Amino acid sequence: PARTSAPGWSRRRLDRVVESWSPGLSLMTLALGCGFGSYAQFHRVFVRHLGATPRNWAAAQEGGGAGREPR
Repeated sequence: PARTSAPGWSRRRLDRVVESWSPGLSLMTLALGCGFGSYAQFHRVFVRHLGATPRNWAAAQEGGGAGREPR
């Protein structure tokens, strides 16, 4: 089988975290369950792909309006 590039691997895992998330669930717990090895790795990928920190993104999804909307 073909090897997956790091950016592709990271994006697929990030997509799984975002799709699985609902208010009250920890993004970090989901991230670790989806294969991210550390908070720093998850945070970097999250900001790079969604343009907001995980905390600000979650607040915006919950209707808090904090931070930028995800791209």
